[in-house]
Amino acid sequence: MNYGPLQPYVPSTRRNFAGTHFERWPFLSGISALLRVSRLNYYQSTDYRFAFGMTVRRIDDLNDLMTFSAKRKEQLASALSVPEDIVRSWNLGLWMPFTSSEDVLRHEYRFRYCPACLAYGYHTLLQQAPWIDRCPWHRVRLREDCMRCSKPLVMYGDAGYWLGTCTCGYDHIDRQKSIRGLGSIEQVAAECQRYLAWAKEQRDTVRLIAPVPATRDLTVLRNAFYPPMRLSSDRTGAHEPGLHTVCVKPTGPHRLDTEDAAASFVKLSCLQETRGVIMEAPGALARRVGPIACRLARRLPPASLSDIEMTLFLNPLGVAADRTFVPARRRLMTEIAMLPLRSVGSRSFLDLHCISQVTRQAGHRVLDDFRPVGASATDLYDLLGADQLVLAREAVSEVLARGYSEGIRVVMGRLVPELYASQRDRPHLSEPWIILKRKDGRVASVRIVWARLPRTPE
Repeated sequence: MNYGPLQPYVPSTRRNFAGTHFERWPFLSGISALLRVSRLNYYQSTDYRFAFGMTVRRIDDLNDLMTFSAKRKEQLASALSVPEDIVRSWNLGLWMPFTSSEDVLRHEYRFRYCPACLAYGYHTLLQQAPWIDRCPWHRVRLREDCMRCSKPLVMYGDAGYWLGTCTCGYDHIDRQKSIRGLGSIEQVAAECQRYLAWAKEQRDTVRLIAPVPATRDLTVLRNAFYPPMRLSSDRTGAHEPGLHTVCVKPTGPHRLDTEDAAASFVKLSCLQETRGVIMEAPGALARRVGPIACRLARRLPPASLSDIEMTLFLNPLGVAADRTFVPARRRLMTEIAMLPLRSVGSRSFLDLHCISQVTRQAGHRVLDDFRPVGASATDLYDLLGADQLVLAREAVSEVLARGYSEGIRVVMGRLVPELYASQRDRPHLSEPWIILKRKDGRVASVRIVWARLPRTPE
């Protein structure tokens, strides 16, 4: 008798799992579907391959897998016969009020839940949005930690615990409630649909340019987007520590120097270089950068700069050193001499080595969002118009000026340690989060949120 090759498991006819009445659970997430079926059918992670054809490891975060892994979501949806409308809602991008080329939540993606919902085994991707702090229908504050021990609640694929149970032994699932189901299905569906409609409306006009890699996703995003009133987070309007916001809008027609706009766009295009370069600075950038170096040089402790170095720092403004200036008795240091803006005739040049790579990339990506696909430098004025060219130049100049201001302090801090004792000039770095708002197909405003990095560079 001939036998076929051995299989790890033999797929049988479709099983009838308990907890698959998904019409009673509108917009439930992938982890919620896995959680409910696992608990009501007494499955642990070692049973997933036989039951769903899905293999997981004990160190896997199942919430992360069921959000970002298309293969695992497809396997689970096929095994449980999940309706198409619910499977579509497992796409995290539908819940984002912006478009972005990056998975901005991936870096700090943690399981956020409403305790009242999770008791029923229910969870939705709406609760993962950082700008929402309370469950829209229970009005309970969303949590990331265990109800008992306050440790982060992680949905590990460990066979030693039931899914939804913390390592301390506390079970967040009430089996009787899971069987009975939510009593406010209409309200849940209405709030989710209301949110999705708002997110789609925002997504059509808002683009987010996130730094790569990002380190403060939730803090920045929580303060950057405002959903409908009932869904909004508990923000009091207080200033968030470590965040600084700048908004750049189109200037009036009387301020449009159209002759320089297209040329400035071309000059800034060198930001795509992966290494630091000497860039010809447009007038808008030179006007911002020159005073930064001058003010810092005047506030440095005595004997920090030599005579020639101080002259280079003050030249962009055409001012002389103070009478109290005490020069350093040493030779000219090339590392310091390259920091200030250099003028050659009517042209200004800036060394980009002191600007972080993250900031330069952000500036280049802003230019890419303004530039039409396939447009050459000679066609920019005709395709974009003066107002868009000037707005792009002003936005990128604002990004580079802040990056230069921080970078020059970091470089000087290595040579002048006294800067670390200064409350105003203490070296630090920030990462730019840039939000472009469009209207009628054109960029109407550029909002730049600077998030201060927690670690001070050495």
